[in-house]
Amino acid sequence: YVFDADAPREGRDHASEQMFLANRYRNTLCAIERKRRGDSEALLRLRCPELVEADARVIEAQEALDALLRLGKQSNARNRSRTSADDEGGKAAIKAARGILKAARAAQKDLRHAAYADGSLKEELDAIDGASRTAAREARGTSSLYWANYQHTEEACSEFHKGAPPR
Repeated sequence: YVFDADAPREGRDHASEQMFLANRYRNTLCAIERKRRGDSEALLRLRCPELVEADARVIEAQEALDALLRLGKQSNARNRSRTSADDEGGKAAIKAARGILKAARAAQKDLRHAAYADGSLKEELDAIDGASRTAAREARGTSSLYWANYQHTEEACSEFHKGAPPR
């Protein structure tokens, strides 16, 4: 059996418009989520100033580890080998840097858990989430998309609250 799907002959402009509007709606949802994350992070940093220092320690430890890894790669490239004469010292330094980074991340995580345990912070974060949901509903209303198209876009954007910030 052969199934042939041709380009639409009728309504091509309307379909293109719906695809454009769906893309614009997705970008709007993305911007709303990024604003929600920024507001939540700003509130968290305001409530827990120690978290700013912990974040700086994590960044510093990550940069130190990256520098050591980069030096190791340069040494390997220079020697045209994966093992070099200073390999043992480099491995020990990298292992120590990874331990420092692990400890810094654990301290950062503990501070975040302690900050989130505060009930009043949770209420303020819920208010930020509510404002975000309201903005998303308003964006849906002004998107001019058909219901199937905005549902498909919202389903694709359902993972925005998890993981890395959306792009």
